[in-house]
Amino acid sequence: MTHSDSPAMQVPDVYAGVLGAGAGAVHGREQELARALLAAVPSAALVARHNRAFVLAAAAACVRQYGMTQILDLGAGRPTGRNVHDVAHEADPTVSLCYVDHSHAAVAQLEEQGPTASEGRVSYLVADIGDPRAVLDSTAVRETIDPARPTAVLLGAVVPYLTEVDVPDMLREYADALAPGSILVLSHGTYDFDRPKVQRMQEVYEAHGIPSRMRSEDEVRALVEQAGVTVLPPGIVATNQWQPDGVRAGEAGEACMYGLWGRIG
Repeated sequence: MTHSDSPAMQVPDVYAGVLGAGAGAVHGREQELARALLAAVPSAALVARHNRAFVLAAAAACVRQYGMTQILDLGAGRPTGRNVHDVAHEADPTVSLCYVDHSHAAVAQLEEQGPTASEGRVSYLVADIGDPRAVLDSTAVRETIDPARPTAVLLGAVVPYLTEVDVPDMLREYADALAPGSILVLSHGTYDFDRPKVQRMQEVYEAHGIPSRMRSEDEVRALVEQAGVTVLPPGIVATNQWQPDGVRAGEAGEACMYGLWGRIG
């Protein structure tokens, strides 16, 4: 079984269902799982919303504060409300962006809801993010992302489900291919804030054939440091507490995920 055939690759679609994607956007097995997840843990929707808000805020800050003009969104999933290109182009209309997801349906929806006019190029790629070489060597990435210039790389809530991938090696391969000064944005599930809730969510996923691995703060830090990423302030904090200029008030148990950004090279 290839990585792209793995049940774990359904997670972005389930995530869209939990976030309340429009009718018809998510269907079948993924919608069933989303309903089961919300029935077992009603606050799973809040977990997802906090994560989405973090990813969008961090993407915008990469452009505004660090002058990033290109973004690689790995495991982008289906569009739900505001998307990465919306916040990036509000900050700088010239930003180029490549959305990557394994799902043909998700990528098609992203393209349908993409910018109608933009100075920056927006491309779409169906690929397995667990295979960095295939992603980086693709025409979509090569025509959108200049490896000689810094890039913001987004990995929102997908790493815990890459249980068939050597994640440190995967992150290192992406990092090594990017220019120094690039930024990694990562969110990752954890037991640190509310272990019983996270375990209930895992049980639902596992009942549908989707294993996952949560990581502690120290484990998340080790993961990114092994890839040569230096964590930037405000550090590794709950997604609902993260903001680019410091930590804000928020109940970490609502988030159940860590969020961070870090400099590559």
